Amino acid sequence: MLRQFQVIKDPAEFRIINLLRLKRLSCADLQKILEIPLQEIHLHINHLYQLGIISCDLNAPLTLCRLNDSFIEQNLLFYEMALIQMNKLPVYQNDLVKLQHFKND
Repeated sequence: MLRQFQVIKDPAEFRIINLLRLKRLSCADLQKILEIPLQEIHLHINHLYQLGIISCDLNAPLTLCRLNDSFIEQNLLFYEMALIQMNKLPVYQNDLVKLQHFKND
């Protein structure tokens, strides 16, 4: 379980978690919203997947990822603390605004 807390060290992965808690997204979607190179998105997605923080639907035409429900259940305190931080910091709020505009496109 301790390995999962390593994700906090990387702001990009925390930003991905912030988005995937609300909507299933592909790597291409995340790249458009976060404006991070696609190769970097793939590295972060792979890391989060290996830690069990996200799950990905590999059978879909596009690989769609979302926050893993079992991760939330097993790490509820961590998740609640993360939500508090994500709700305070402008970078995470800006990403959510972009997500809203992205959904409407």
